[in-house]
Amino acid sequence: MIRTASLALAFGLGGMMVGSLSLHAQTVQPVQPGSTQPGGSQPGGTTQPGGPGGIKGGTGGTTGTIRQTPWFADPAVRSQFKFSDDQFNQLNKAYGTAYQQYQQGINDLGNLNQDQRMQRLRDLQSSFNQNFSTNMDKIIADPDQRKRFNEMGLQYRGFDAFYDPSVQKRLNLTAEQRTKLDKLYQDWSNSMGDMQSKYGTDREGVSKKYNEWRTQYRDQINSLLTPEQRKTWQQMTGENFDFPPSTYFQSGSSSKSGG
Repeated sequence: MIRTASLALAFGLGGMMVGSLSLHAQTVQPVQPGSTQPGGSQPGGTTQPGGPGGIKGGTGGTTGTIRQTPWFADPAVRSQFKFSDDQFNQLNKAYGTAYQQYQQGINDLGNLNQDQRMQRLRDLQSSFNQNFSTNMDKIIADPDQRKRFNEMGLQYRGFDAFYDPSVQKRLNLTAEQRTKLDKLYQDWSNSMGDMQSKYGTDREGVSKKYNEWRTQYRDQINSLLTPEQRKTWQQMTGENFDFPPSTYFQSGSSSKSGG
């Protein structure tokens, strides 16, 4: 089986924009080393309903790939990098700073139509990734750690990764491929949002659907990319990692929306 990304989040990660948004800024609090925060409540005792990014659409689904809790805080994910506690704390702080800027942009979206919102959200996610990456360069000096972190970051981001200018440049995506990605991107957003809304009350069922979706995602990427592009994508994402559902979904998400 081709080792494409299992879900590849931003994500930031992580669904994108469909329909109107109901949003409130939240203060990011650091996740302590060894914490099992992902998959439970958000730092600070809050929960963020919606898609992987915690943004709930008002009419057409859920959106957003960037969760308040860092994707790399999950113990199984963190073990891939062998970060020291100091590295982890610095990364967590950098992530929180970038998230606050991202969330402010979300709150300032205003009365945009669906297409405008989708584009603006992609821009915000791109800015988040750039801001976080700039600080990450100063924290992760070991080339092996950085390489694996980059690989898994692309894997986690799902279809959002293909909107990254550096990814588009390396893959040399055609206009037709980008058009198809727009459709896959929206379907992905709706699927992730639907799973998020049900995760709190049907974790087993959602986990099963999530695993099925990962297989579908790989098939969709394989059918979209040319053999040469698939080879490049494999080089960019490295060994496939199966992110647990808890890195995308909040267990308390079904209770109440943010707005």
